[in-house]
Amino acid sequence: MKVILVDSVAEVTVEISRQLHEHGWALIATPYEGLLHHYTLGLPRRWNHPDLESFGLDEERGAGFITTLVTRIAAGKRYRSGDFISDLVPGFDLFLVENPIDPAGEPITGGRLRLVWPDAEQRYPWDVDCEARCSCQRFIPPPADISLEALQAQLGVLGRIN
Repeated sequence: MKVILVDSVAEVTVEISRQLHEHGWALIATPYEGLLHHYTLGLPRRWNHPDLESFGLDEERGAGFITTLVTRIAAGKRYRSGDFISDLVPGFDLFLVENPIDPAGEPITGGRLRLVWPDAEQRYPWDVDCEARCSCQRFIPPPADISLEALQAQLGVLGRIN
């Protein structure tokens, strides 16, 4: 899947239309404060599954991780908020949280699932010393029904949540 980098509205519209027609979904990357925001369009309509997003990953990783997850969804996998994904990056646990708000702060009906990832030292966005590129994921916090303490316990990083 080719990542659509937002340049001109006309180009983006044509490319989204092409990808939706050809694949049933599209992958878009937009800059946000110097970092990339990757997100999908079309998963709810094509597979009755929430769209996916990630923040702060480079183009290759962001697109690669999301494309892998979409391939799994197309094969029948269903993801929910709180699901752990341990096979995208060897030695690192990533997980999904529902994200009901987009970067502009507008409500999104149906929500998206945000792929949350740790930094190179396995610190997560809520950890005090987390590197800036990783901590950008916390600008929209996980919803109240996701217990960070439960996630922390499952990740084996006790005592690190602020």
